[in-house]
Amino acid sequence: PLQREETEHGITYRHVKAEFDRDEGLVNITVLGPEGDVPDTVERVHALGAEFWPLAMTRELDDLILRLRANELELGTWVIRTKGAIEDALAFERVIEEHSGSDWLVNEIRHYFKRVLKRLDVTSRTLIALIEPGSCFAGALLELALACDRQYMLEGTFEDLDEDLLSDLAGRVE
Repeated sequence: PLQREETEHGITYRHVKAEFDRDEGLVNITVLGPEGDVPDTVERVHALGAEFWPLAMTRELDDLILRLRANELELGTWVIRTKGAIEDALAFERVIEEHSGSDWLVNEIRHYFKRVLKRLDVTSRTLIALIEPGSCFAGALLELALACDRQYMLEGTFEDLDEDLLSDLAGRVE
């Protein structure tokens, strides 16, 4: 079973978290990129099973989408972010690409993620991807950004602004 913590302020999984802003009618969704070793063989993927990052993240994202669609009708805007290293996300993507044609489990994981993106596509909500420094929208996670209605990208950082103003701006975006 999925490990999930639900409060009135959001839902938290190991790789996905959602923070509700009921006053603004939005939910901030963050997908955490992979950490740790990338499996070098398909046998290792099988050994990891449900702990294999692409499968674990996809299961959590799917569960979150279904819960938000059914239980949080007033949250009409979903802001999606990622956090992590692009290199790690691409490393897992290479494993999926390399083995999806020859291994049933890897192939099913690829198609499962595709189904989750389709589910997201037919969700009647405003979907916004925020691509910021520290994001890992690459590989399959890039597809997540492209499934959104809009994508906004911040290149670099605000160098001319003082820290108090930056904190205020960050609070408004979240």
